[in-house]
Amino acid sequence: MKWLYTFQVNRDIEVEETTEKKNDKGEEIKETKTIKKTRPVQVKIRKPSRRMFDDGELYYGVKLSEGIKAGLLTRAQLAKRYEDDGGSLSDSEKERYSEVYLALFEKENQLQRYQLNLEKMSDEEKKDKISALLIEMSDLRRELQEFEASQSALFDQTAENRAKNKTIMWWVLQLANVEKTCGEWKDYHWYNKELKGDEKPEEPDMEALFIGEDLDQKLSKYDELEESEDLFWNETIKKLAYFISYWYSGQAETEEDFQRVEEFLTTQEEDEGEGKTEGEAEGETKAEDKTEDKAESTKDTEEKNPKNEPKKEVLVKPEKTEEKAKGDAADKKEEPAKQKNQPA
Repeated sequence: MKWLYTFQVNRDIEVEETTEKKNDKGEEIKETKTIKKTRPVQVKIRKPSRRMFDDGELYYGVKLSEGIKAGLLTRAQLAKRYEDDGGSLSDSEKERYSEVYLALFEKENQLQRYQLNLEKMSDEEKKDKISALLIEMSDLRRELQEFEASQSALFDQTAENRAKNKTIMWWVLQLANVEKTCGEWKDYHWYNKELKGDEKPEEPDMEALFIGEDLDQKLSKYDELEESEDLFWNETIKKLAYFISYWYSGQAETEEDFQRVEEFLTTQEEDEGEGKTEGEAEGETKAEDKTEDKAESTKDTEEKNPKNEPKKEVLVKPEKTEEKAKGDAADKKEEPAKQKNQPA
């Protein structure tokens, strides 16, 4: 079987480890403990056969027909409707889009003139003008991207888009393979073998990740793994969906393409982690500031009221109301009764 791409996902597993030691009598005994270890598990994406491509195209066509029958518009129908209604952009938005596009074009020409230094500016002046111009161009590009993203979002709920998402899921269920465990060791066997010299680890046996006789059974297995709290399966499914989406859209075909996609995914995860860490650090800084403010406030209070200075006692004359007086009288009547009931 040929493979499109192979990647690894770490998994925590329990293995039995046996050690030899001597007891109090000097006898050698074996002690077996169950310990947790982290294993890099291989996951492979199968290279589709011609028959699988035919089945995939048929599945896409079926899902496209289902969407149309359910009332979803195709991209062509949706575009025609917007065209009949005057387009998806208002007149002011169209005018602004043209202005931004033209402004960006002019800025790019101006950048070329600065780089060629046709005006014979000094190096420092040239550097400052180019930096300012690049910032302006970045803002214009961002505004254009927002326009284009809003236009793209209009076509998300089309019959083609639904069929594409369903077909990507179909490919994930068909192409995903994971490394088998060794029944004897209850572990991933090729990591247990001690290698000698230039000996290379043997390739592990692989098995289909989503096992089932039909698509419904495979989907049930997918749902079972996705809903589990096992971090290994969650990470594996996430990467499989990511890689196969890029492959299906034609952006990843060679191993180098998949490696670039994996690097991009890793960078995204690291950026998210750093953002979270910065937020936590900011929270800790605020907490420290509050603690310092509280300490300073306490210090100021102590300076105003030194401990050695005697405090003045303020006597407050109690005011008895009629209800309080009645309550006191009732308490006094109950006290003798309680004393009578107490055993001698």
